[in-house]
Amino acid sequence: MVFLLVLVAACSSKSVETKDIEMKDVETKVPDVKNCPDAEIDYIDAFMWNDINYVHVGETASIPSPDASKVAKGKEVGEIGYTLTGHACMGYQMQNGDATFLPIGTKVYEAAGYKGSFRLLAGDKLYQANGNPKAKTVSDVYDMKGRVSRVSFESTNDGHLISYFSEEASKEFIDEYLALEYIGFDEIYKMGNGLGDEGKEFLRIHLNDGTSFRISYWTKENLISPGAAGTERLKTITLQQASRR
Repeated sequence: MVFLLVLVAACSSKSVETKDIEMKDVETKVPDVKNCPDAEIDYIDAFMWNDINYVHVGETASIPSPDASKVAKGKEVGEIGYTLTGHACMGYQMQNGDATFLPIGTKVYEAAGYKGSFRLLAGDKLYQANGNPKAKTVSDVYDMKGRVSRVSFESTNDGHLISYFSEEASKEFIDEYLALEYIGFDEIYKMGNGLGDEGKEFLRIHLNDGTSFRISYWTKENLISPGAAGTERLKTITLQQASRR
């Protein structure tokens, strides 16, 4: 069986404004998956909206409560027009209004208090942008300035909580992180020659509203998701906090 992971880290963006998305004729877009020679496709939970890919901010072993319950629903901005699962063939490129799992007709809403280019709600789940090529800095991708309560380390094996950064280190890390130039995941992947596991850290960013999400930091290459080269100060802060574990 062949599996495909939908890559959502580096897609073009037109800046998410809450505008209607033109829906497509789902019967004629692509053949049903059962008629494809590629076998079954395994996706991550994601959808595309205004040229930005959003991935589900879901439950983890260390964060068991659903994050969507902590974010208020804003105004409706449209609905899902096509579901890839059971329809799209391998190699199909996601388009605006497409979702991997969300059913056709699922309503999409703003996440109250956040820019639409960062977070949206759909199907009672919270989704978050995994990149934005129109962004100049990480802060343009992640609308979280002044919203972060702390940063923690997670196991790269099973995702369990290891330790927290100190309060001072969390603040300094986030300030440094948000100011980084955003170049996109594809670029850091090339710069890191594929980004191996050596020196890789899982960091979880905890926001004041109780939501959180994980980022990856390859300290050996000094590259960090969603797509930036770290500074020496960022690396020093991280390694100092890691030594306290």
